[in-house]
Amino acid sequence: MTCPSCATHLAEALKDVAGVEEVNIPGWESGKASLTADSNVSDETLIQAVAKAGYHGQVSARHDNGVAQASSQMELDI
Repeated sequence: MTCPSCATHLAEALKDVAGVEEVNIPGWESGKASLTADSNVSDETLIQAVAKAGYHGQVSARHDNGVAQASSQMELDI
């Protein structure tokens, strides 16, 4: 990401993924995104959404709540 508009574009792309509930990009300079999504949203689905938006990324952390059908907290490096 190279500007605030990039961060907005990426956040919108991630929010369009079915099951993503919340996306937070603390600033385009951070190169990171955190999100809350249904536990069944795969890392690959998120990586594909990032790629479709024109960026490269990987899931760097995933924290499941441990409750069936609950949400997960995820961190992405962009």
